[in-house]
Amino acid sequence: MICLALSLSLPLQSQTVVFYNVENLFHPDNDSLHADDDFTPEGKYRWSKRRYYHKLHQIARVLTCIEDDYPALVGLAEVEQERCVRDLCRQMPKARYKYIHFDSPDRRGIDVALLYDSVAFEPTAARPLPVYLDSSTTTRDILYVSGNLQSSIFHTFRSCFSEAKNFQIFICHFPSQRGGSAESSWKRERAKMVLRHHCDSILSADSTAHILVIGDMNSDPQNDLQPLALLPLNIQSSIGTHRYQGRWSQLDQAFVSPSMAAATFSVFAPDWLLEPDNKYLGYKPRRTFVGFRYNPDGFSDHLPIVVNLK
Repeated sequence: MICLALSLSLPLQSQTVVFYNVENLFHPDNDSLHADDDFTPEGKYRWSKRRYYHKLHQIARVLTCIEDDYPALVGLAEVEQERCVRDLCRQMPKARYKYIHFDSPDRRGIDVALLYDSVAFEPTAARPLPVYLDSSTTTRDILYVSGNLQSSIFHTFRSCFSEAKNFQIFICHFPSQRGGSAESSWKRERAKMVLRHHCDSILSADSTAHILVIGDMNSDPQNDLQPLALLPLNIQSSIGTHRYQGRWSQLDQAFVSPSMAAATFSVFAPDWLLEPDNKYLGYKPRRTFVGFRYNPDGFSDHLPIVVNLK
């Protein structure tokens, strides 16, 4: 689950933020420190460099098609290491993307990352925030980034005027529902506690701060971030972002402070990101693997979400 939180002092005219759980973006080289053996050339998925670079191309295709210009900020989940993020940026040379990534203590080595348009966004600080499940066990870190985001009208014309708004960004991938939703909910609560602590610190210092939380929450919207004083954005889609056993769910969500209630939230779901669900009928995200069967036309088991800041 990935989360992205943004804090700014003045309203933006418009800017686009995307979150995308890209599902198992592993580099095919074996990493002895992580349980990534399945995603190597000799592993269960026969994960070759050819398949790896094709998946990078597929993800870049999605980000390229979301709007006429590239999104200013892209939060990513399920990337194995820095090389994956760097190689993805190289797939989109016209986007001017740079990235921020830290290795997290996840057992499989999957991390979160931030891509940012280096003209639209200027980071000033970044660090990982650890999430402890108990005194000795951790899960995926929350990525914290602060910086200045340009209003898109000034970004477009490369204005020399200073119209940057200060943002504080949190990107999270909350623990999964492995073992059952109810049985694993306490793990997600630990991650939410870390997020609440930092967001509350922002609001206590500046009660008018604008905050956006975005990411794969690995839970349905009714299990929100209360008591954090945020409002859920209503999704502009008849489907969710993830489908399991014939049921759509909205694992990828967005929450805003009241001062950002004008923001809009949608799921990017063109026909080419979907495929027929032959077992449960309807449609589902077109993923890279179904079981161990490779699908070269696949992308991810999640659909990306798009937030337009106004």
